[in-house]
This record gives sequence, structure tokens and C-alpha cells, in this order.
Amino acid sequence: MGQSNMAAGATIGSNHNSRGADGEIIAGRGFWPGLCVSLKHNSMFASFTLIAKGNYMSELHIPIPFSLVVNDEHEDVLKIMPGYWFLHNMYALARNAWKYVDRDRRTDKTQHIEYDYLAPDSVEEIFHALELFETAVGKATGKDAKAGKPC
Repeated sequence: MGQSNMAAGATIGSNHNSRGADGEIIAGRGFWPGLCVSLKHNSMFASFTLIAKGNYMSELHIPIPFSLVVNDEHEDVLKIMPGYWFLHNMYALARNAWKYVDRDRRTDKTQHIEYDYLAPDSVEEIFHALELFETAVGKATGKDAKAGKPC
């Protein structure tokens, strides 16, 4: 969806997981797979997802924007750190916002291109992720997260 950065050695997708039809990788704005990342089709990533080095052997659906995804092979677990960009790399978000505007050399700018990291698409993804967190907390505590009542 734009504003992505593909690192050297990244293997993004394999169409041969099964005998099914070819798949897709859908990546939101600011998607950033790190060095030597290997991903499988069909995977989906929210805006500004950073994927740490590693082999991701299964399809992934990461609906949490601004997160860091790590395949911890020692613990055999996939870790997702929500809000990584805000906690550890806010400068990069701010820098990219002006950098893309500065590099836009189009002579005809009739088509609007969104460069702000807190644009409507990414903010909607944040709202959706918050709903996922509410549901997860409710299930973990045995309560309806919105009403505060037992499930």
C-alpha cells in the first residue's frame, strides 16, 4: 500500500504452500520486512508493521499497526509488540512523513497521496486493534471487557 521498504535478502511469499490457487501478501503502508525475512502467501500486515529477521513458516495475519513482529525460535512462539514505532522509533515515523513529501517530484499532483502516518487508514486500524485487545482481555479475565461483567 506504499511507503514500504524492502530489505536485502527478503523472500516475500511463496506460491507453493499447497496445490491451491496463488496467494497474495497484503501489506499496509509503511510495511517493513527486515533483513533476511522469509514470508509465506497468504499473509496480511497492518500499516507500519516491522518484521524482524527470520523464517516465518506459516501464513500470518497481523492486524495490529505500528507493531514489531518477531519469530522467537528459541521459545517457538510468534511475538507481536504493539506500538513499537511509537515507543522505539518515533523519529523514523516523523522523518518519513516529511521525507516522502520532499521526494515527491511529480509535476502534476492532482492525485492526493497520503504521507502522514496517522492518516485515516492507519487510525482505523488502531481502532480495530483496540477492539481486538478489548476482546482478548475480556477472554483472559473471564469478563465482558465492555460491560465489565462475567462472561
